[in-house]
Amino acid sequence: MIELDYPSIIKNSHWSDLLLALGQYEEEQYQFALSTTYEQFWETCPKGEWLLHWVVKEKSTDHKLIVHAACQCARLALPYCTDKKQRPLKAIETTEKWCRGEATSEEVKQAGNAAWGVHSVAGSAARSAASAGSAAAAAYAAVYAASASADAAAAAASASAYHAAPKNKEAAQQKMQLQTADLVRSLITRPDKMVEEYEHILKLKAFL
Repeated sequence: MIELDYPSIIKNSHWSDLLLALGQYEEEQYQFALSTTYEQFWETCPKGEWLLHWVVKEKSTDHKLIVHAACQCARLALPYCTDKKQRPLKAIETTEKWCRGEATSEEVKQAGNAAWGVHSVAGSAARSAASAGSAAAAAYAAVYAASASADAAAAAASASAYHAAPKNKEAAQQKMQLQTADLVRSLITRPDKMVEEYEHILKLKAFL
């Protein structure tokens, strides 16, 4: 858990102040958080990458669980992979083995590098999930795994028609993003500790 000086970060007296304090957030993500309660943010967030970003920064969720969630997001991109050697799938499977203690970080790295050589979004998503297998990576690649899966859906929509309408690509991407969000919610219990500490400080401040 990150140690924060909660009184010093109070700006809007809203849990989204934590995103500001933790840094490296998307403006769209922050604006969405600012418009909801924390419970609503978790339950209605439309992008898995935003949820993964939050649990990575909040740091009370087990690292390997985050990596496992990233792998499941990356799996969503596999249907759009044309690699006959199935290197993206192997990268994901190797990373999942690492999560279970059945593969080394070096094996994960090698599998991820192989997937990176595949010119497909599925390979990028798999490589991102695999790179998170290193403890030093701090699971930031998990965020990209979810994002890349959504990009795969948009790419597939574009390929289905030579001049696919932008709205079709956008709809496909949004659908995949929501799938990644639902996946994250199904695998990771909402981390409440940091928000509870912040809201406790707000209540104390109200009495000052």
